[in-house]
Amino acid sequence: MSKSVEHIEASMRRLKRLGSVLSAVFAVFMVVTIAIAVACGVIAGHQMSLGAHFTSFGVLEGEDFNIHIFPAVMWLFIALVLEATLLSIFRDMSRGESPFTVRHARLIAGLGGLFVVNALLALIFRGNVLLDFAPTLSISYWPNPFVLLVGGQNGVAIDVGSLLAALVCFSISIMWRYAALLQEQTDELV
Repeated sequence: MSKSVEHIEASMRRLKRLGSVLSAVFAVFMVVTIAIAVACGVIAGHQMSLGAHFTSFGVLEGEDFNIHIFPAVMWLFIALVLEATLLSIFRDMSRGESPFTVRHARLIAGLGGLFVVNALLALIFRGNVLLDFAPTLSISYWPNPFVLLVGGQNGVAIDVGSLLAALVCFSISIMWRYAALLQEQTDELV
């Protein structure tokens, strides 16, 4: 067997192993995200039955409880789609499929779209997503860690971090698609 064939086979084994590990990691992340979503829904429903009310800013407030509904739902949605997308790509890799497929390129471009949505959230909602269940239990998530405020505190918030991440995803998607097309062409020649 030639050296190049041995290198390709060794690389494929590493790719499968990496795919297995990362698909397990993203499966766990999905379970945790779903558990958080279910807990939020159950607690919010219970708090509403106890008289919790919505403020004009979409915050559900109750005794020792408040949740910013819109950003929390958007964050959970973005997290689940991101995790499911990466789980799908890494599961395919763990099965020995090439990572360079047009489908994967589309999925990566979709991740870029999610980062754009996250950047748009900075225009609507500033600060952290707060899931405050009691004085001792609260989950806080900062969806926009690299936000540029133009015009001071009351100005426009631009989430530069999410826009850069979207640009990277879109660029990788284009390269991924090109690699997939080259691989298809090579497969047809062999």
